[in-house]
Amino acid sequence: MKIDTFANRLKKAMDKRGFKPVDLVNKTKLDKSLISNYLSGNYEAKSDKLSILSKALDVDEEWLLGYRPITLYNYDSIIVPEEGTPEGEKMWEEANDFDNQIKKEIAQDERLIDLMRRAEKDHDLKMIFDTVGSLYDKKPKKLGKLIDLAMEEDE
Repeated sequence: MKIDTFANRLKKAMDKRGFKPVDLVNKTKLDKSLISNYLSGNYEAKSDKLSILSKALDVDEEWLLGYRPITLYNYDSIIVPEEGTPEGEKMWEEANDFDNQIKKEIAQDERLIDLMRRAEKDHDLKMIFDTVGSLYDKKPKKLGKLIDLAMEEDE
């Protein structure tokens, strides 16, 4: 789950290093129009360019793409705001939100797997359908019809 944009993260990493776009162009040897498009949010770096940028800025590739709340690439250069600052509070809030979202998704998936295993043992397709619907707040009509047909055949 993304928590920030590539363009924002690129700007943050450049700010922390004191880089201007021309500095990044010189360090990476990437085209200045490409760097400009990255900074304006028109493009996200593909893996080859992402690797070059992350090394030049000394940050983790996943962080640069917007997936991690903090960079974990080089412990000497972790971008962590000072404790008690608004940026620090925001970082910890994002980290906790990210952690809670992952825990929720894992719990939801584990619950679904457990219920599906029980339903499979009992050959209860209706239970599987109801479980999927309750976990994801939707009951696809086509899936419902298929399950109803399958249950009729079992009877």
